[in-house]
Amino acid sequence: MSALSIAQFVSVFQKTKTNGQIKAIIQMLLHQFTVLSFTESNVRSIMQETVADLEDCIQYVISKKMKCAVFATNNIKDYRTFADIQAIAPAKIRVIPKSHHPRLTHL
Repeated sequence: MSALSIAQFVSVFQKTKTNGQIKAIIQMLLHQFTVLSFTESNVRSIMQETVADLEDCIQYVISKKMKCAVFATNNIKDYRTFADIQAIAPAKIRVIPKSHHPRLTHL
């Protein structure tokens, strides 16, 4: 998951949850996912893309940089633009702890 996603979660959760609850959610996410950085280089890469939704493009560029094959999103239709990555609904993801997944143990 991208660092941008964490920031978006915090923004949404601040409306309904306490800081303690938000930190607990972030801890759970950190335990279950690898957080991918969001850099100036990523921002420059989106400038080369021609898609309409720039936020989707940022997420795509971060995923592409890390050679992700699958992208989990509730907004599947917007990711059809990116033919080299499969978009699936989050409900279809089975969480695999990093320590049990050979591709993720080195990250």
